[in-house]
Amino acid sequence: MKEENYGKVRTPGAYQYVHVAFNSGADTSITVFIGYVAPGADSWVQIDDVYLAPPYGNWAGYVVPSSPRNTAPTAVTASWVEPSFPCADTAAPDHVSDWVGLDGLDHGPYESLVQIGTAASCDNRDPHTGARVLVHQAFWEVINGGQDTGEQPVPGNRPVAAGDTMSASVVRRSSDPTTYVLPLSNLTRHWTAP
Repeated sequence: MKEENYGKVRTPGAYQYVHVAFNSGADTSITVFIGYVAPGADSWVQIDDVYLAPPYGNWAGYVVPSSPRNTAPTAVTASWVEPSFPCADTAAPDHVSDWVGLDGLDHGPYESLVQIGTAASCDNRDPHTGARVLVHQAFWEVINGGQDTGEQPVPGNRPVAAGDTMSASVVRRSSDPTTYVLPLSNLTRHWTAP
């Protein structure tokens, strides 16, 4: 179905992350083969943590996986313009989130993610007309070992509206790698939430 070549690990004793995306079509099972072509000298390969995951169907973005060739970032920043879209009259969920985060590549019981951003949704209704209305909210979320806080509102009831220019960062502190700083700024309305 798909093959991904990998090479010599540059850092002795380290692992490299190899990701293979494929479409299984109508097949309900697959067999994973891991091989190695030696470079003409004594060598070996050690495999660990093979994981088959379904594709993420609800988000898209730029991912930087960690490997000896590519050190995982300790900080990430993004900017965007808060979207606007019509709310359909049906009860279908209309929801768009723009966010920036660290981790989140794994999908399963060991998933972890620290993220901050904004969400626009049609979950509310106008009290006078009953029509669905678009509501914007700043949020943060942490997934640790599969335990998810869900989208939590950024403290301070910070206003966000369609057309606002937003900027957010997630920074892992070097002095304590388990601590993160998540600043979110609304550049249009001139506020920053620490």
